[in-house]
Amino acid sequence: VVPYNVVNGAGVKDQLLSLAKVESSGNPRTRLPRRNGQWEGKPGNGKWYSDKPQVKKITNGEGVEFKEGRPNFTPWSDGDLVFEKGKLTGTSDDFSLVYEHIQKQYNLPSKNAAKKLLKQAGVTPHHKSDTVIELIPTDLHRNVPHIGSASDLRGGY
Repeated sequence: VVPYNVVNGAGVKDQLLSLAKVESSGNPRTRLPRRNGQWEGKPGNGKWYSDKPQVKKITNGEGVEFKEGRPNFTPWSDGDLVFEKGKLTGTSDDFSLVYEHIQKQYNLPSKNAAKKLLKQAGVTPHHKSDTVIELIPTDLHRNVPHIGSASDLRGGY
């Protein structure tokens, strides 16, 4: 008589655990530009040349470099905000931290005033890494589909 939890001589639990032990390769998600432009090199590991006038105006027609599916917006950054490791979560809470930082930096009356200032300046916070948020021109950030460090901080979601 074979116990109900044994298949081919091995415990079902042990078989399932061995199947579940796959090495993580980081965030498997990607979101790459596919229309309104063209890639030089491999999509996700090359340069994206957008045909959108809003993007071309900012980049002067230069390509946005992607490495491992992540864009490098640094050439067009209007500044970095650096946070302690573990402070950023990749959620909307990070925007509150950004607005608080801007509020203090410019001696503004509220975080809402900081949010309005960034909007008037035409910049959007972009997670560059797990500790750095770049201020990127909104028309660039909004018009180049991407996943960045915010998704990584959330575990790929």
